[in-house]
Amino acid sequence: MFSEGIILGQKKLQKTYGDNYKKFIRDFDVIEEEQKINSIKNFCMDLKHIRFTLTCDFLKELGFAQYGKPDSHIKSIFASLEWVAKESKDEDIFKKIDEIATIVNKTPYYVDKVFWLLASGNFYNERIILTKRDMQIALITLEEERNCKNDNITN
Repeated sequence: MFSEGIILGQKKLQKTYGDNYKKFIRDFDVIEEEQKINSIKNFCMDLKHIRFTLTCDFLKELGFAQYGKPDSHIKSIFASLEWVAKESKDEDIFKKIDEIATIVNKTPYYVDKVFWLLASGNFYNERIILTKRDMQIALITLEEERNCKNDNITN
């Protein structure tokens, strides 16, 4: 199903944009969160097997670093950290990825990859496996450090 969706996505790109890659880039190389969400929804509305999450994956793997993939793993992590509700929509997870990216001054793609690495335990040459509890402790520590920096800035 995933392969079929990718092929249908490629066909849609060809039909919609042809050789006009500049228009394609303009349509998806956007910064505003709502524009990104609308671009995703418009692209996938008539594609079999591809919805919001896989369109995000499709775009980020095409090189659009401003798109993170709000998949079930990230949703589970965010819900366990109580950053989102368990029943949150993909768009809510997408927005949370954007929010985190803004806080840490990185791209949503970067945030996506970090959480994927943490969740998978796949640190390439090192076999480091962190539990969700380990992540929660690390993220609470990070948040406390960020709050201290913000306090120092305002003082």
